Amino acid sequence: MKKIFFLYMISICFCIKPMAQAPLAIPFQGVVRNANNVLIGNKTISVRFSIHNGFSFGNIIYREWQTTVTNTQGLFVLNVGQGNAEIGQFSSINWSDSTKFMQVEIDTTNSKSVWRDIGTQQMLSVPYALSARKADSASNGVPVGTVIANASNNVPFGWLICNGKAVNRKAYNALFASIGTTYGLADGIDSFNVPDYRGMFLRGMDLGAGNDPDTTSRVAPVNSTSINGGNIGTFQADAFQGHLHDPQPNNILALGNSYGSNGIFRGSHTAINNSISTYTNGGTISIYTDNSNGKPRTASESRPKNVYVNYIIKY
Repeated sequence: MKKIFFLYMISICFCIKPMAQAPLAIPFQGVVRNANNVLIGNKTISVRFSIHNGFSFGNIIYREWQTTVTNTQGLFVLNVGQGNAEIGQFSSINWSDSTKFMQVEIDTTNSKSVWRDIGTQQMLSVPYALSARKADSASNGVPVGTVIANASNNVPFGWLICNGKAVNRKAYNALFASIGTTYGLADGIDSFNVPDYRGMFLRGMDLGAGNDPDTTSRVAPVNSTSINGGNIGTFQADAFQGHLHDPQPNNILALGNSYGSNGIFRGSHTAINNSISTYTNGGTISIYTDNSNGKPRTASESRPKNVYVNYIIKY
C-alpha cells in the first residue's frame, strides 16, 4: 500500500475585492506524493486546516476539514474557510491581534480519522488582507452580542437575525460565550438559540430603578436556562394599566340602577368594551369619541404606532 511522503504547498494566497459578495476564504493549492516521490493522482482525500494563534503550537482558534480529489498530477485546490468547521468560525478570526500559523493534515483513506501532519507554516500577507476587509465592514469594532435594528431583509456579514434559531456552539463560539443558553438550550450539547425578537419591542433592564413595577413577574424564554425576574432576556406579556372609567348619565343609556350616589357609574375597562349585564339593571355600552380626538382604535394588544424592522445580533 502506498504511503504519503509529503504534501508540498505550492501557494497560499488571498485576494479580496471590496464587494459584499466577495468570498471570505483563502485559496490553497497542494500536491500529494508517495514515499517514492511519485505523484498520487485521481485520489479522494480529506484535508484538515487548523489556524494556530501566536505560535506554531499556539491555541487552535479555527479548524475545518474538506474532501477533495487530486487531479492526474496529484494537485488539489481548496478554499480555506469554506469547509466543515470543527472549532471556531473563520469569519470571527481576529487576524490583526497576533501572528497566525496554519497547520495542514491529510487523510488519504478519506475516513477523517487517520490524519497525517504535513506541517505548520506562518501566514504572512493573508491576515492583513482579511484584517483590511474587516476594517471595511460596518460591523467592525461592535461587541459580540450587540443587537441593532436593520431596515433590510439582507443580514450583513458578522450578524445573525434574532429569530430564535438554533446555531452551532463551535461555529459561533464568541456569541455562545456572550449569551450562553439564555435564549434557549437547543439540543443542550452542540447548539444554542439566538434571541427571538420577532414582533417584540425591546425594553431596557430596570436594574433597581423601579420603572418596571412588574419586574418579578417576568419569565424566561422557552427552553432557556433558569432565569427569571429582572434578568436579561426575560419576557413580559402585553398589558394595560388597571384603571376605572366615569361615564356620565347624559352620554350612556340603559344603565339603570348602576349609578352610584353621585350619579357616576364605575366599571372596569372590560365592562366598557363589552356587555355589562352582570351589573344591576345593566345594559350595553360602547366606545365613543370625545368629539375632539376621534374614535379610539381597538386591537388585540396595546401598542404605539410602529414599523417593522429586523433585529440582528453581532456574533
